[in-house]
Amino acid sequence: MRRLKNVSSKIAARLRVVATEQGYDFADLRRHYQLMNFEVMVAQKRVNELEHSKILQLYELPAIFKSVHNQVAQEGLSFIFDDFGDYVALCSTSPTLATAISHYVNCRVLMGTCDDVRLIREGHSISVIYECGSAQSEAAGQAWIYLIMLADLVQSFSVGEPFKISIGLKNENIDIVDGAVVANLADLTLGNTENSLSLTTSRLDEYEWSRNDFLHQLYAKKVHAEMRDLTISRSYSQHVSEMVCEYLYQGDRPEILLSVLCQRLHVSRATLHRKLAEEATSYSQILSCVRKNEATRLLGSSQKNIIEVSQLLGFSNVSSFNRFIKKHFDTTPSAFKSRLLSDSRDNTSKH
Repeated sequence: MRRLKNVSSKIAARLRVVATEQGYDFADLRRHYQLMNFEVMVAQKRVNELEHSKILQLYELPAIFKSVHNQVAQEGLSFIFDDFGDYVALCSTSPTLATAISHYVNCRVLMGTCDDVRLIREGHSISVIYECGSAQSEAAGQAWIYLIMLADLVQSFSVGEPFKISIGLKNENIDIVDGAVVANLADLTLGNTENSLSLTTSRLDEYEWSRNDFLHQLYAKKVHAEMRDLTISRSYSQHVSEMVCEYLYQGDRPEILLSVLCQRLHVSRATLHRKLAEEATSYSQILSCVRKNEATRLLGSSQKNIIEVSQLLGFSNVSSFNRFIKKHFDTTPSAFKSRLLSDSRDNTSKH
């Protein structure tokens, strides 16, 4: 397999310069969090707001496909790196470019969504379009990141023909043609309402013999099962509820919890609210429900006092917690705790 030029490294280099100018140090960041690479952080399923912003600026994006592909080649199926790793491995082991791009778009639920994504194919042309809700949408920046990753995936195939990436760049496009970036990266701005990658080549369906078809089939089955679990076993609102519960106990204040969720799900706030509305619920309703359930569990089955429970559930003060309990249970936290403990003793004596 011929060696292909790493086009996106030029964009990554520019991001590194920008990060340095802002006082960030990539090596120090990785040492501080004791991370071997970005994949490890993703595997931990936890990236806080500060880490997330630094990663987007500092991480050399093209390395992700190469790293995952190398680990799959070296360790085979013993390389288990959560749903995200299976998703990347499925794309990188695809036997044809058209199949790889199709997987990239259709299986993105394993990676998180980035507003609406459309795949259009006409003959020898393919377009992948990320439509963001507004020019200032946080997801617009995420779309740009995923387009660069998609460009790296395309580059890993022996296409040998020009293709173009359109990115939010001050009334211009960043063009990647024959391995060269045609744009002034100093003018880079994220936040276009529509980001797209277009590719025209007669080799879309040409079999790439360097790909591991056996691994591709195995990952296809694994990803199919993971997709089915996400789309059938759990609704989107249930998934959000589980994340809210998880992050409440990791010290995320309510005022930033919504931002943390959006970053973890790779969606804008508008998209999150829209998806929840489609299931006849809202973020505030989910947060309230999680707090009700956890308040009942903690007050009725732990030695923690009311102040500790209030802090665990992210209330700014005990008065706010008192009002919450009064609203939902029509009593005070002390009376509610006594009632729960009494019910628990009664149930124990019956058995």
